[in-house]
Amino acid sequence: MESALVTLSGGIDSTLLAKLAYEELGDRAAALTAVSPSLALAELDEAKEIAREIGIRHLLVETQEMENPEYTSNPGNRCFFCKTELFDVAIETARAEGFRYVLEGTHIEDLSGHRPGYQAAKDHGVRSPFVEAEFTKQDIRDFAQVLGISTWDKPALACLSSRFPTGTEITLERLRLIDRVEQCLKESGLRQCRARYHGDWIRIEVADEEFPRFTASEARERIDQEIRGMGFDRVLLDLIPYGGERGTSVTLPINGDELETRAKGLFQQRTRGDCEIEALDGILSIRPINAIDWNWLTNSSVRSDLSHAGMSWGFRNVTIDLSQRPSDRIPATVGHEKQSA
Repeated sequence: MESALVTLSGGIDSTLLAKLAYEELGDRAAALTAVSPSLALAELDEAKEIAREIGIRHLLVETQEMENPEYTSNPGNRCFFCKTELFDVAIETARAEGFRYVLEGTHIEDLSGHRPGYQAAKDHGVRSPFVEAEFTKQDIRDFAQVLGISTWDKPALACLSSRFPTGTEITLERLRLIDRVEQCLKESGLRQCRARYHGDWIRIEVADEEFPRFTASEARERIDQEIRGMGFDRVLLDLIPYGGERGTSVTLPINGDELETRAKGLFQQRTRGDCEIEALDGILSIRPINAIDWNWLTNSSVRSDLSHAGMSWGFRNVTIDLSQRPSDRIPATVGHEKQSA
């Protein structure tokens, strides 16, 4: 390639790409990170540290996607507008700095899903060496480990804007709030986690191996209290692990009383505990009451039974409310901004 500018997000894909570019091209390679509100502050710091570790020259450039209403309205192809801004800036920088190519880290397994961001790369003539070399995600992790990259097993990375349901407006305030929530989760010891924004609600997704952390009351209470202290009405733990198969929800003719009877009955059968049920905006919230053994959370078959039952009743998500407060809730509305947030 003679010379190349690598778009570096801090994830393992772009990190390996930057490492290989620097080893092959030396000073004829550089890395560029877009400084954007959708990039978590911790990820920006890590991208800087990664570049220092590799030794590659690192350029920090501000992007302005938040000024584009086609991006902030959060359509299904939101990533196209984000990557368009990124690649416009990267190409302009590459020309100014004398780099022949701009590179990005998509691999062949990414191509099986909906990838409007990759379309933006193709539209801009940005090259994707891992696609060209037919690398899988596992190939990338294996090579990164062999090359001694410290973050070779880093969990998958996605921008903060991905935490909002399609159609929910993205604002600076909401992005900063989600960043604070996820930082709280990581400080609680969670490694692979996501905080999903639902107006007054926060829905947490964690990796399968992280569920045991929530069996301890002090851990649940700390997370619940700290996140509610940021202005949210409730904190919900999704029963399907992060990245797990969700299947398709099917709406059955079921009224509120029947839903409560069925959901409570299944919960009691599978956990030997009692609960309260609440439904809102496609989310089924289960709030355990009385003293129950929370170790049932570690049983993937129990979580699966509850989730699939909820989806068969038309819910996208089935969750456990981490709070043990009395049931004094006011229904939340997606998009409502809490004053204390």
